[in-house]
Amino acid sequence: MARRQRNEAFSDFMFGAGRREEREREEWERLFKQIDEIVLAVEELAPLLKQFAPLVDLFSKQE
Repeated sequence: MARRQRNEAFSDFMFGAGRREEREREEWERLFKQIDEIVLAVEELAPLLKQFAPLVDLFSKQE
């Protein structure tokens, strides 16, 4: 923890605190974009999964 704070203090000194905040904002934007892509992929796969549901039910009833 202390090492991270020291690294952040050094980065703030060398590049300014605004750069770190900008980088954090970019990381959050990238994270939300990835989440959005995952949600879209699941929405696209939902009809396909519904087609396989009877097959899954068939195997689950055999046990």
